[in-house]
Amino acid sequence: MKIGLGTAQLGQRYGISHRGEAPDASSVAEILARAARAGIRVIDTAPAYGDSEARIGRHAPPAAGFRIVTKTPLHEAGDSALRCAARVRTSVQRSLERLGADTLSGVLEHRPAELLSGRGDAIHRALAELQGQGLVERIGVSCHDAGDALEIARRHRIDLVQLPVNALDRRALDDGGLAALREHGIEIHARSPFLQGALLMRPRQLPKALAPLGAAIAAFQERARRVGRSPLDAALAFVLGLEAVDVVLCGVQSRRELSQILAAAERIGPAAGPGRDSEPIPVAPRWLDPSQWAPTR
Repeated sequence: MKIGLGTAQLGQRYGISHRGEAPDASSVAEILARAARAGIRVIDTAPAYGDSEARIGRHAPPAAGFRIVTKTPLHEAGDSALRCAARVRTSVQRSLERLGADTLSGVLEHRPAELLSGRGDAIHRALAELQGQGLVERIGVSCHDAGDALEIARRHRIDLVQLPVNALDRRALDDGGLAALREHGIEIHARSPFLQGALLMRPRQLPKALAPLGAAIAAFQERARRVGRSPLDAALAFVLGLEAVDVVLCGVQSRRELSQILAAAERIGPAAGPGRDSEPIPVAPRWLDPSQWAPTR
């Protein structure tokens, strides 16, 4: 199963298409149970995602066999290298406790700039020590672009990279970043396959602050219509069709949304794509980075 479950929405209000508050406890349990039945194995979370870790720990089916990937804490600007390293160790221990796990499949530095800073060596050593102790299987980084990931891979040994990839955000594909990361033997998890849900919204439904995205989304949806696909199928097919991507992380708010994604993946099957062969849709880079969207309402 190439689809993984992103859980930012399970612990907080997240994404421009998010409706209301985070799902209640019963909904979280339903989502995790549905994921387990479908054969989803990778779950992505973070201490910064509200109470997502605790909810996973409480409601994940005991025999699900999920591979859980979490992230480091968000460091303070004035923290010393030693303090950052200590916070990483403490945070991972707390994540294990909240998740009710003995081992994490992966821990990612949440801010790539940290591993490129003067504190980077200490943070990486802390992660490597946790890996050596058997508490973490893979260490890596969550990035906004492949360039940062490659620079980090040149400085530090990493096993796993998470970065955004979707039908509009092709940067890691077009600049050769995905291929280069694979050459380093790095596992790649693609997040934001639906651009926080924007690719599935009607352009007129976008918040006013995101109006400049409207033309690109309309072009993407028209292209999907011409080949007989829904926006959901087309967006998912694009990322599933990339051989360099090991896991496609999809965030959901309900069991119904997860079931829709799983049904789309089944419809797509081995016909996923066209991926690399599709023509890029012009869009300014700032509209590909949700961290630059606020405020959107």
